[in-house]
Amino acid sequence: MTLLIPNILGGSNQQPLSTDSNVANALRQQGANEKQVAQQVATMPTYWGEQPNTAPYYAGAIIVFFFVLGILMADRKLLAWTIPMIILGIVLSWGSNFSSFNYLMFDYFPGYNKFRSVTFALIISIMLMNMLGFIGLEKLFKDGYNKKAVRQLLIAFGAAGGLSLILAMFAGVFSYSGAIDAQLPDWLLNPLMADRKAMLRADAFRSFVFILLAGAVVFAALKSKIKLPVASLLIIALVIFDMWTIDKRYLDESQFVRNVTRNYFAPTEADKVIQNDKAIDFRVFNLINPWNDARTSYHHKSLGGYHGATIRRYQDLIDIGLAVEHQQVINSLQSTGTLPSGMNVINMLNAKYLVAGPSAQAVFPNYEAYGNAWTANTIQLVNNPDEELAATVRVDNKSKAVVDKSRFPQISEHYSGQGTIALTSYQPNQLKYTASLSDKSLVVFSEIYYPEGWQATIDGGDVDILRANYILRSLEVPAGDHEIIFSFKPRVYSYGNTVTAASSILLLLLVVGAVLIEFGFIGSIRKPKE
Repeated sequence: MTLLIPNILGGSNQQPLSTDSNVANALRQQGANEKQVAQQVATMPTYWGEQPNTAPYYAGAIIVFFFVLGILMADRKLLAWTIPMIILGIVLSWGSNFSSFNYLMFDYFPGYNKFRSVTFALIISIMLMNMLGFIGLEKLFKDGYNKKAVRQLLIAFGAAGGLSLILAMFAGVFSYSGAIDAQLPDWLLNPLMADRKAMLRADAFRSFVFILLAGAVVFAALKSKIKLPVASLLIIALVIFDMWTIDKRYLDESQFVRNVTRNYFAPTEADKVIQNDKAIDFRVFNLINPWNDARTSYHHKSLGGYHGATIRRYQDLIDIGLAVEHQQVINSLQSTGTLPSGMNVINMLNAKYLVAGPSAQAVFPNYEAYGNAWTANTIQLVNNPDEELAATVRVDNKSKAVVDKSRFPQISEHYSGQGTIALTSYQPNQLKYTASLSDKSLVVFSEIYYPEGWQATIDGGDVDILRANYILRSLEVPAGDHEIIFSFKPRVYSYGNTVTAASSILLLLLVVGAVLIEFGFIGSIRKPKE
């Protein structure tokens, strides 16, 4: 119903109320001054539906009105697929509220579990409602004024406008109580429910007015009281005004700030201290809310950050290893002001600096970080990924590499681990190392193992990329001096570039041929001389 009436369930889960609302008056009765009232009513839990962290998807009252008209006017063949798709979009957006269907889709429909939110499926419905509505409007104008056209226009108006008017008149039939109400004081509940009721009534009447105005324009155009181009412009203006005034509730002038990144991403004193380190490659671990911090990655390579689709193995390492060590670091800094020893996971991920705030004093160099690559003295073979993860967070990863022998049976326990290895060049898609080893060694690299697209060479010859310590790359490197290169060259990109180039050439030839034919050049070549 929010597609027709945006505030039918109170709008967003945090929405402002006016300073003359029932909640504002209740706050004044509790002794709040005007400044406190303004602050409190700016973010009130007006939403009273069952969906957490929500905001309404509003298709537009006029669009819904034209959509109903499209159902009445459009060709049956068109309705045969648009109506089921509109229903499907709405049903998909229900998510766990219709679990028997949506979990079936989530578990078995290819790619569906990659969507950020099921409510995005409403875009299918809204797009098709727009399309069907304006196809119906076009057919109405094409058929012209007649009794059937007037009857269908009135039916559409009665369905969309009538429903809006009924909801405005009988708004008192709903409870207006939401799940969050249990956390609110008793003196606030009744005023908040009264405001929710007022919001529904106001928006329902608002939708009715817009539908009435759009219907009047369409009827006047049918009766030839106004010309069709004028009617089209009026409809466009009404739709824009309808959507714009709702959009401003959630994105107003105060939220448009010039050069916001210049202030937010300006380097702090801590950033400047770290940037003085000119080493080729290392990482930074921000201890302040590390798993939702995106700012650190603006200036440094980071151990933390946020992504809606984190690599599963890295998330496992966060849950079992990094999160535990993060708490150990916090406890040590609070009690002694120094970093603890034995941070196996943080060290193997080459976190050279840990940061606990914006000041220069909040930067803690980690002298135990393992660096970009190292040779393993001993190899611990395990039987499965669970054992691999458990051992990785427990052992000293600088001297011992943990390998899942069920996945990499070619790795043995016999390597010397003697020699040096250094990163000489770093680019996101290519890393170069030099190695000098006294004997065959298993070299561990502080880079995430992700075999899709990555290739490795030793002195120009291809070698297999192995995995150690649950998430890191490793290679078997023979004795001697070598150059090791990791390159990201996924075949799908190469094939895609080849296909794109071939398609572009073919398209160019077709365009040139069409131009030559159009202007008669090809025809003149084929014509015999007189």
